Amino acid sequence: MLSVIAFGLQPAAIRDLALAVDWKDEFKRVQSARITLGLVLMLLVVASLFNKYYLIFLLAPIIAASGEYALYARGAAVYGAFISFLRLTIPFSAILVAAYYIPTYTGVVYVVALMIIHFITIFLIGWRLQVQAFSKPSLQSLKLYVSSIPLGIVTLAQYMLGLGILLVAPYFYDTETLGIVFPGLKFYVLYKGVLRIIHQAFVQEMKREEVRLKVDQLSIMIGALFLLSVMFFPDSFIRFLFGQHALSQKIFFQLLGVAAVFYTIFLSMATSILLQKMDKQYSIITSLAALLAVACCIILSFNLRSGISIGISLCVGEFTWLCGLLWMATKESRIEKRLLFLGQISFLFALPLMVTYWLGDKLLYYAVSFAVVSLLLLILHHRKFRI
Repeated sequence: MLSVIAFGLQPAAIRDLALAVDWKDEFKRVQSARITLGLVLMLLVVASLFNKYYLIFLLAPIIAASGEYALYARGAAVYGAFISFLRLTIPFSAILVAAYYIPTYTGVVYVVALMIIHFITIFLIGWRLQVQAFSKPSLQSLKLYVSSIPLGIVTLAQYMLGLGILLVAPYFYDTETLGIVFPGLKFYVLYKGVLRIIHQAFVQEMKREEVRLKVDQLSIMIGALFLLSVMFFPDSFIRFLFGQHALSQKIFFQLLGVAAVFYTIFLSMATSILLQKMDKQYSIITSLAALLAVACCIILSFNLRSGISIGISLCVGEFTWLCGLLWMATKESRIEKRLLFLGQISFLFALPLMVTYWLGDKLLYYAVSFAVVSLLLLILHHRKFRI
C-alpha cells in the first residue's frame, strides 16, 4: 500500500518541491493526488469479506495524507526523521504492551495505534510546513501519477536490485539458500535506504557540485565500512547479524559489500539526474540494470545454485546502473574526485587487515577495528560535511 501510494509521484514531488518557488501549491496538488488514490485503494476493503486482513485498506487515505516527504524536500530532514521515529516506535511499543496484557487483540491494537500516530503526525507536519493538514481529493489530480510513471519504473527497478530478485529466485534456487539470502538482502535494502535518506536530506543543496561531492564522500565512507566488515571480518559480521548457519553463504555477503560500493560511489549522480528531470533516460538505465541482474540470476543458477550467483547478479546490476549514471551525468573530474577519495580512505584498511591477519576474525577485534576506523574517518573528514 505504501509503495503504490508513493510510486513515482513521491520522488517527483521531492524534486519539484525542492525546486519550486510556489512549493505550497505544488504540495497541495500532490497531496490531493495521494489522498484520492488512498480513497480508491480503500475500496479494496470489500475483499475483507473473504480475508479479514484487507481491513488494513481502511487506513489507505490516512497514510496517503502523510506529507513527510515534503520535510526532506524543504530542508527539514531532522524533523522528518523525528516523524519517522514516532511512526515506528509508537505502534511497535503498543504491540509489545498488547502482547503482554491482551495478546488476542495485538493486531487490533497495532492498527489503532498506527491510525492515531498518523493523525497526530499529519498535523505536526502541517504545522511545521505551515500548510493545511489535508487536501481535497480530485480525480483530475490522479494525472500526476500518470506523468510520474518513468520514476515509478525507476522505483520498481530499484526494488528488483534488492529484495525484488527473490520474486524470481525461488524458481531456480533451493529453499535453504534463499533462507540465508533473504535476511542478507533485507540488510542490503536497509543500507540503501539509509543512503537515500541522507541524499534526500540535502536535496535542496544538491544542485551544487561541491555539495554532491561531500554527500558522495559521506556515502563512500559508509560503504567502505560495510566492505571492511564483510571482507576482513566476514565470520564475525555474519555470525553476529545473521547467525552461525549463514556462514555457508559467506561469499554472498562479501559480494553484497562489493555491490554496495558500486551503488554508493556515484550515488549523487542519480539525484543530479532527478533534478535535471531526465526521468525517461533514468528509467531506461535503471530498468536495464534490473533486467541484467534478473537474467544473470537465472542463467547462473544452471551451473551454481547458491547465494554466490545471486550476489554476482546484484553486482552486475549495480555496476550497470553505475555505468548508466556516469554516461548520463558525469564529467571526468567528478569521477576522479570520488575515486581519489575512495583510494585515500582505503589506506585505513591496513589496520583491520593487520588485526585479522595477526589476531584472527573474532567479534571483539572486529568491533574495535570498526570503531577505530570510524573514529579516524570522523576525525579526518568531519569538517568537510558541515554543509
